[in-house]
Amino acid sequence: MIRRRDVHLPWRWLVERADGALAATASAETEAHLASGCDRCTRADRVVRRLRAAVAAGALESPPAVADRRVLEMIRRLRAARDAADVLVATLVLDRSPDEALSLRGAAPEERRLLWTMPGYEIDASVVASARGADLLGQIVPEDDTLGSAMDGEVRVLRGRRVVASARVAPDGRFTFRGLPRGVVEIEGVARGQAFVLPGFVVE
Repeated sequence: MIRRRDVHLPWRWLVERADGALAATASAETEAHLASGCDRCTRADRVVRRLRAAVAAGALESPPAVADRRVLEMIRRLRAARDAADVLVATLVLDRSPDEALSLRGAAPEERRLLWTMPGYEIDASVVASARGADLLGQIVPEDDTLGSAMDGEVRVLRGRRVVASARVAPDGRFTFRGLPRGVVEIEGVARGQAFVLPGFVVE
């Protein structure tokens, strides 16, 4: 039975429900609670079902050899940038979809939030899936909040060593890419004369 101080369903109940092993009393309470429209538990139940389906589908396919080569090249570039005193290497601190669910087996979220940090700056971005790839809307924000001082620079998207897109940085730090290709990409650029590189990520 759900105790009065408990507002939401136990995770174990949702797992047992998905497995068809939930006891009758707990099952009745679970169904009633989900039917009440609890958004948090409904989302949690959706995550459990997606995870169960992914596990039942077996091991994920190995990535193509070309993807392995691109990742190795990206690592090499990041190491080279880290060794260069005049290039800042950012750290990815946030990678999240709005529903907090995992992106499994092509079930990509509609929007994805990314946040990188590096000395003096943060870079915030939203990635929205589209029929032609993905659109990325980003902004370079100084940590000292000197937004009154105009930003300038350029940002580039690379796959391996090839530049596939470039964009100018607006005075407010914003930049936009439309129709990014799916796969592993890396972002590098210059802001106020400071070169930087962002660890790569996968465009779904």
